Amino acid sequence: MLVLPWPHIYSVPVYSPSRTMAARIDEYNASGFGRADSSVELFTSHGFESKVVYFGEWDSVGIDDLHWKSESELEIFYKGPPCYCTSTRHVVVRCIHQ
Repeated sequence: MLVLPWPHIYSVPVYSPSRTMAARIDEYNASGFGRADSSVELFTSHGFESKVVYFGEWDSVGIDDLHWKSESELEIFYKGPPCYCTSTRHVVVRCIHQ
């Protein structure tokens, strides 16, 4: 039986000011078996709902690059080429190139 390593590394959550929402980085690296990328997932409803709000190249965003400006505003600072960035119904997401 061939056992492959889990290609996802998740950051600790970065909570909104009221701690009702959280953003978390998923670093995906298939180690030669495919793509490598970074995404930021926004969790709401006590973690029962989530949405990817940022998708870019691998290692383009770090934990210190996620900043809640308010309960309804999240800034994501990133490195590298243009990325996918989207807001949700409740949170405006701004992706800012460094």
